[in-house]
Amino acid sequence: MSVGDPAPDKIESASCDFGLHSGAATGLTGEIGDFWSPPWAVPNAAVLQSESLLIMSDQIQASHILVATDGKSKEDALALITEIKEKIDGGETFADLAREHSDCPSGSDGGDLGPFSKGMMVPEFDKVSFELEVGDLSDVVETNFGYHLIHRTA
Repeated sequence: MSVGDPAPDKIESASCDFGLHSGAATGLTGEIGDFWSPPWAVPNAAVLQSESLLIMSDQIQASHILVATDGKSKEDALALITEIKEKIDGGETFADLAREHSDCPSGSDGGDLGPFSKGMMVPEFDKVSFELEVGDLSDVVETNFGYHLIHRTA
């Protein structure tokens, strides 16, 4: 079926990549049903593509370095994360320092967390991450896990 073809007389179910399913020729039901229509009901494929991009537009990507307070004093952890920030400010690469110092498993990937949406991280981390511009480095951020430096990458 291509865009512009008439809708079939009867549709048993419809699905999309967002995990929502069931519907009829008039569109899907549920959260996404309010703004998503099946391809045969969209006059232009570009409209469908741009609506799909809107769904993902709330995501960002960032890397971080975590110095955990589990197993060390808060003072020692804060001193280490401050030293790491000074090294980054002095020209050392974020990814190399993440591999060397981060207590998060993402450290082995240079601190890369991949894409994430608001609310997926702890509130303090989430707030700072979404306030950063792409390419910016945060000041030290304290969470219940320890101290972080956040580098927004996308």
